[in-house]
Amino acid sequence: MDAAVIRTAQDAFQAKASAFLTVGYKMASSSRSTDTFREQAGDSILFTNYLKLLKAFQPLVDNHRKSRQSPLVNAGYALRVATLLEQIQRFLWYHQESSHANNREDDATPSTASSKIRVMVLGAGLDPLGLATLLSWLQQYDNNNIIQLVEIDLASIVQTKREIVTELCDANNILPLQPTSQSTNHHYSFNCSGTPSHSSYHLMTTDLRDLAAVEKGLAPILDQEDTPTLILSELVLAYLPPTSCNALLQWLCSTFLKQSSCHGSAMILYEPCGESWVDQERSITSVTHGFHHIYFDRFQAKLDRGKSGKPTSPNQDEMSPSFFPIATSPFAVAARLQSAGCAVSAHTVSAEQACFHLLPTSFLSQPVPEMFDEHAALRLYLRSYCVSCLFSRNDTATKEAKTPGLLPRILCPWTTCHSRVGPFPVMLSVSSRANFETSATARIWISPILPDDEDAVQKLFVQSYRHLFAEYPSVQKMTKSALKKDLAMHDSNVQKLSSMSRIGIYYKERGGVFLVAIVPDTMEEGPQLVGSIGVRKCDAKEKGVRAPTTTRQTFEIHRLFVHPDCRSRGVARELLNRAIRHVMASQRLCNGVQEICLVATTLALLVGATRFYEKQGFQILEEETVANLDIRTYGKVLR
Repeated sequence: MDAAVIRTAQDAFQAKASAFLTVGYKMASSSRSTDTFREQAGDSILFTNYLKLLKAFQPLVDNHRKSRQSPLVNAGYALRVATLLEQIQRFLWYHQESSHANNREDDATPSTASSKIRVMVLGAGLDPLGLATLLSWLQQYDNNNIIQLVEIDLASIVQTKREIVTELCDANNILPLQPTSQSTNHHYSFNCSGTPSHSSYHLMTTDLRDLAAVEKGLAPILDQEDTPTLILSELVLAYLPPTSCNALLQWLCSTFLKQSSCHGSAMILYEPCGESWVDQERSITSVTHGFHHIYFDRFQAKLDRGKSGKPTSPNQDEMSPSFFPIATSPFAVAARLQSAGCAVSAHTVSAEQACFHLLPTSFLSQPVPEMFDEHAALRLYLRSYCVSCLFSRNDTATKEAKTPGLLPRILCPWTTCHSRVGPFPVMLSVSSRANFETSATARIWISPILPDDEDAVQKLFVQSYRHLFAEYPSVQKMTKSALKKDLAMHDSNVQKLSSMSRIGIYYKERGGVFLVAIVPDTMEEGPQLVGSIGVRKCDAKEKGVRAPTTTRQTFEIHRLFVHPDCRSRGVARELLNRAIRHVMASQRLCNGVQEICLVATTLALLVGATRFYEKQGFQILEEETVANLDIRTYGKVLR
C-alpha cells in the first residue's frame, strides 16, 4: 500500500510542478477580473507563496521522472490547484473580515483578543498547499489571529515531508517554523517563529482507513472543538474503501460541522465523480461515461502496478489499495453523504462548473503558456471530478432563520445566478440583532439572491405595503400579482433540485440582477435578510421613458425595500450602488450604447421612497394616476 501511495504522491507533485514551474501557468491579478470578490480581497499572496514553496520542494522530492507532463495534464492540474487556492483564499478572507467586523462592533477601541482558525489537509502528500496557506495567513493577516495547520498522511509520506520542511526551515528561513519538543514518531509538531500568535504546524502519521487511529492521533491537538475549521480533501477519499470513507466522513462532520458551536467551518472535497466499474453487459451511454470508464480504470491500473494476480475488483479486501469515485454524479454526492449519516448541508458541482464560477474569466480565456488544442478532452477531464462544500449547521438556513449564512455564499458562488457579483461587505449603523431591538454599527453584506432567501424577500415585500391594504385595495392586488410574477418562488419539490433562485433567474434572463442585504450571522438567531433590490433591462416593447433606443439602454429598478427598523441607515443606498455597478459592468462591452438610463417607479404617497430617489440624483420623468393612486417615475442618466 505504501509504495502505491508514495508513487501517487510523487506523480501528483511532479504534475503540479510541471504545470506551474515548467510550463508557467499563473493566476490572473484582480485588475484583470470583474469578480467583486477579487475586487474586495485584492491579489492574494497565497498563489505567490505556493509557487515559492513548490520551487523549494522540487529538488528535495524524488524526481527521477520526467518533469514536463502532457498539455492536458498540465492544464488539468493548473485548474485543480487554482480552484482549491481560490476557495482557501475565500475562507481565510471571510474569517479575517468577520474578525475585523467583530472588533468594530464591540466598542470604539479595536480589540486585541485573538481569534483562531484551523486548516486540516487529509492525505496531504508532498504538496505545499497547506504550508502556503499557513505562510500567507502569517504574512497577510493580523498577527493576533492564530492558524493551526494539520496535515495527515501515511508514515512514509509524513517522514519525507518532515525532512523537506526541516531542511527548508534551516535554509534561509524559507519556512518560519521551529520543531518542538512535543514531536513523536507519529506526530511532528512545529511552532511558527517570529510571531506572537502561537500559530502551529502538525504533521500526523495516520491511516485514514483506521478511524480509531485518526481520532487518537488528532485528540492531543484538538484542544478547542469550536475552532472554525477548513478540511481539505484532494483526490484522497477515492482511495478509501466505501465503508471506511463513510465512517471517516461521518466522524469529520459530527466533530467539525454538526456541533452548534462550529460556526464558520467547512469541508471542501475535490474528488473523482463518475462511474468507475462498468459491467461487461452494459454499454457506454455517452462520451462522458466512456471517458470516466477509461480514465478511472487507469487509476486502478496504477495502484495494481507491481501486484500479482488479476486486476482489482470493487469487492477487494478493505486494506488493499483501491479506487472508488465518491459518487456517480454531483447530484449523487448528497445521497452518499446522507447515507453515511452526514446531516450537513452540501453544495456540489462538477469541477468544470466550479472552475467557471470561482476563477477569474481571464484565467480561463488567457492564452495558455504552451500549445494546447485538447479543449474537449479538458472539459471531459474536469467533468470527471466534483467539488463539494459541506458546512456547519450555523452557516446554513435553519428552521428559525431560513436565510443562508455568508460562508456558503462566498465559497459556493455557483449557488447564485451571478457568481461574480458579491457578497460585498459594507459598514453601516444598523440593528445587529434578529429582533432589531438595538442599533449598532454592523457589517451588512450585499449578495445575489439564493433560493432560501426567497421566502424572506416575499415577506419583506408584503410587509412594506401591508399598511396600505385597507385603504388602497389596488395596492394589495398589485402585491399579489408581483408574488406570482417576478417574486414567484420555486415550489418545494423543485427547490430541492434547483441550486438557483427562481427570482434571480427571472432578473438574469432580462439582463439584470436581484440583490439582497444580509445582517451577518454572528448572533444565535442566525443571519437576517434586511433589504432587496432588482434591476432589469427594458426591452423594445417598452413605451415612453422606459423605451430603449439604438444609442440608449434603459434599466428599471424593482423591489427596492428595506426592513422598517433598518431604514435611514444607508442600506437602500448601498443596494442601489451595487445594482448600478452591475448595470455599468454589463454594458461595458456593448457597442453603440452611448447613454445608460436608470428608471424607477414608486407611489407618491411613499414619502420615504420619493425622497430617497431625489436624494440619489433622480428626477421626475412622468406622473400618472392609476386606481386613485398617484404614481411617479424617476430617472437618472448613468453615462
